[in-house]
Amino acid sequence: MSHTDHGIFLDFLSLFTTSTLLRVSVGLVTAYILRGLYVGRHSSAREIALMVLAAYLSYMLVELFELSGILTVVFVGVLMSHYSWHNVTESSRNLKAQVTPFRKQIVHLKPLKHVSLL
Repeated sequence: MSHTDHGIFLDFLSLFTTSTLLRVSVGLVTAYILRGLYVGRHSSAREIALMVLAAYLSYMLVELFELSGILTVVFVGVLMSHYSWHNVTESSRNLKAQVTPFRKQIVHLKPLKHVSLL
């Protein structure tokens, strides 16, 4: 391995490690807030909003530190679906199940709007 290859590998390792620590900490803090602090127990919309905003916060933090946003979004989603999803109330799960198809339709229409088919 040449000196340049070694530097590239260390840069990748640093980027991956720092991004991992950031996304794991945001995901676990969100799970703790949902479970221990009962922030949104009285409102399903608050619980879902907290989960969405936590994922967005992790993305904004990695962009601030110029790390990998793609890795963060994917792994925070996995972490939050594993830990946070089980800490929300049943009514919040039902609300999310009803809102998700609507969001999917909007996301599918956005590329059509960009190519002026709508």
